[in-house]
Amino acid sequence: MADIIPLEKKKQLSAEKKEKILRQRKKQAVRDVFQCLHCPSRCSKCGVQIDPGIRNPDMPYRFCENCAEEYGDYIDRIKGRGHGGYYWHNESWMDVWKTWLDHKRAIDRHIKSREFVRLLNELNSDTE
Repeated sequence: MADIIPLEKKKQLSAEKKEKILRQRKKQAVRDVFQCLHCPSRCSKCGVQIDPGIRNPDMPYRFCENCAEEYGDYIDRIKGRGHGGYYWHNESWMDVWKTWLDHKRAIDRHIKSREFVRLLNELNSDTE
């Protein structure tokens, strides 16, 4: 008779277990995204594999050769140094680069936030 667990207690334990599993899944998803976003072997823009030892200090992110050229053309256009000579470097192309850079900057700000740092500390303590 001592082994009988009240139904409410069993429901609570089940809910707590589900919550713990869900929290672990979310943490793992954040860990995976964080690792992919900062992979030194991938171009930050297009994701193509690159040499992790090569980094242009004039570029805010790690780019492959093609994306680095495109970024350089974008910066030249922003600074009023003319057109890169490619027909696709139109206003929508400029918008794509601006939007992508804004997105990357927003991610960088989030990663530096107090809450995200706390999450990383939790993830590190979970793996130890």
